[in-house]
Amino acid sequence: MKSKRGFTIIELLVVVTIMLVMLGGGIAAFIKFNEKQKAISGGKLILEQLRSAQTLARIGEKPTGCTKLEGYRVSSYVEAGITKIKVSPVCLPAISSADKITPLPDGVTLESSFNISFRGLHGGTNDPETKIVVKNNTIIYELTVTKGGEIIDTGLK
Repeated sequence: MKSKRGFTIIELLVVVTIMLVMLGGGIAAFIKFNEKQKAISGGKLILEQLRSAQTLARIGEKPTGCTKLEGYRVSSYVEAGITKIKVSPVCLPAISSADKITPLPDGVTLESSFNISFRGLHGGTNDPETKIVVKNNTIIYELTVTKGGEIIDTGLK
């Protein structure tokens, strides 16, 4: 009798099953990594907007038409299911054309809205300590703004 060379159907099924399990684990890890990156991206975007407003308030950057600048405000709101961050000057007369609006990445939300006003020359904020919690599914990224105006990037939780 001649021996036949090759693999049995059982051996092939075992190899294919192992490969599918490994592929599924890889896809799950990638999805988790992607969620983390979106949360980090949203947190860093808010951090950038906070620092920008803080700097503009400290240097006294007045938009055109503003006669008295009191500071800059950073606030959040939801429009058409998209969370947006708005940086606006606090000045007299009020000027809405100077507002800068930035949307957060898709799927990224805030635990609660915030409204922080950075004062001009004196520094600090007009608000109590504010914790900003950025969420993407189960991933949480935190920032804290103290009454003195310090912005603390806590990072992922």
